[in-house]
Amino acid sequence: MYLDVSFSVILLIVIVLLYYCYSSILPYINIDRFEKKNKAKFLVVTDDFWSDKKFSLIKLYYKRYIIDIDDDEAFQMWFGRVIEEGIRRLDIVVHTYGGSIVSSDIIIKNLLDFDGTVNIYVPYRALSAGTRLMLVGDYIYMNDYSLASPMDPQVTLIDSDMMQFSVKSLLRYVDIKGIKKVRDTTGLQYIEHKKLFDDNIRILNMILKRKYGRRVSNNIIKKLGYGNIPHHIPHSPVELRRIGLPIRRNVPKNITTLFNILITMS
Repeated sequence: MYLDVSFSVILLIVIVLLYYCYSSILPYINIDRFEKKNKAKFLVVTDDFWSDKKFSLIKLYYKRYIIDIDDDEAFQMWFGRVIEEGIRRLDIVVHTYGGSIVSSDIIIKNLLDFDGTVNIYVPYRALSAGTRLMLVGDYIYMNDYSLASPMDPQVTLIDSDMMQFSVKSLLRYVDIKGIKKVRDTTGLQYIEHKKLFDDNIRILNMILKRKYGRRVSNNIIKKLGYGNIPHHIPHSPVELRRIGLPIRRNVPKNITTLFNILITMS
């Protein structure tokens, strides 16, 4: 009797472990099938996923499919494998509140040079630098409730108690007051951040004009790139279509399923 109970307990433990292992590798199997079927590479670009204090072997196992938006080095390593394997289609899910303009510029430059199709999916949000990244897509898919945002650079000024400001606000402040009437540190920041502001417009032009033409590109940049509205203002797909972006309706169900499984791994 005692042996029968022990065997039953061991068998139950084995079954639970087998189920856990199967459920853990199932996303990998599904992603692998998706990539092989579509001759593509799948990636989720998000924020702070790997900085989470909670660590698990499962998260580590799926590291190849999830990259933080500020980790341009990890992205370039992933992109290098894409080029080596001769992949001609990328399926990238963007899910972020934003990130470093420097890192996003590197990711954007790589994607602009990609000789193939880039599909971008926004199941929930692609804000700030995430919106810039979203625009690289040859095809952009958003749900009706997905959101994008303005793309003007935000900076932390010296002597500002770590508060973030729009570069546009700094430029306007100095222009109104006069550069000779502000502190040297403020004047220097004005000069440096003016370059950042102008470069952001240059990057947006580089992304948009090859796809949408001058009139539509200028309208998109005017609405979302110049910092004329608060940076946190969300924009729905309807509003994005209104300014000229050909947003496709709804993220495909298979993409949403893969994303939801990966993003909840933590």
